[in-house]
Amino acid sequence: MQLAGHLFAAVWVAGLFSFSLCQDDCKRLDGKPGKPGNPGRDGSPGEKGEKGDPAPQVHLSEEEMVALKGEQGEQGHRGQMGLQGFEGLLGPEGPAGPAGPDGVTAANSGDVNSGASKVAFSVVRTDKQITTYNTPVIFDKAITNEHNDFHTNSGRFTCSVAGVYYFVFHFVSEVNLCLKLKTDTNPVVDLTFCDFNLQRRSQVLSGGAVLKLAKGNRVWIERVNPHNMPLKGFERITMKSEMSLVFSGFLIFSTD
Repeated sequence: MQLAGHLFAAVWVAGLFSFSLCQDDCKRLDGKPGKPGNPGRDGSPGEKGEKGDPAPQVHLSEEEMVALKGEQGEQGHRGQMGLQGFEGLLGPEGPAGPAGPDGVTAANSGDVNSGASKVAFSVVRTDKQITTYNTPVIFDKAITNEHNDFHTNSGRFTCSVAGVYYFVFHFVSEVNLCLKLKTDTNPVVDLTFCDFNLQRRSQVLSGGAVLKLAKGNRVWIERVNPHNMPLKGFERITMKSEMSLVFSGFLIFSTD
């Protein structure tokens, strides 16, 4: 047992001695190259350099510029039509055109420019109540009464120039209202116009017609109760202004 311990000590001492001798004289083998490292960061910007020399100035004459210009190329393809532009400013007024030919002379006194054919009226009712039925409505104020064919005392228009006329009326009321445009022609004209005012608000009843009249024919307006309906809802008309009842008419052309 003691002999084995002495042998181990001797071997250990010999190993240490050999290692110490090899540290200076023994050469080691080179290792394998390592992997490339990551790229380093950008360096700081350098200082600003000095200003360079100015470029030489070249002055070319017009002939030299033309000489340097290249030849004209071929014409390109026609492009698509563009969008419509804005409307331009109004141009100056042009010269007056030549005078037109004279018009045709009227064949008879039926010309609307003749004094005998100027027939027109527009009348209103100033009385703000109408209580009667089936009688002419009286219009006591004339706004226009050319030829004096409308008679304010009777409420009738009496034709003095035979021809074709236009008549129209406008009534404003707050009750149910029916009116007739009547004539004593042959045959008679009897046109009824109604407005049923359920909400009792101001409403306009209008009516009109084109009529052919002979001399002496009369035209007027009547208030009527259609089909003899109960008078409730057909009370007297009360207007807020004299312009609430208007009756008008005029000659379109004469037939004399």
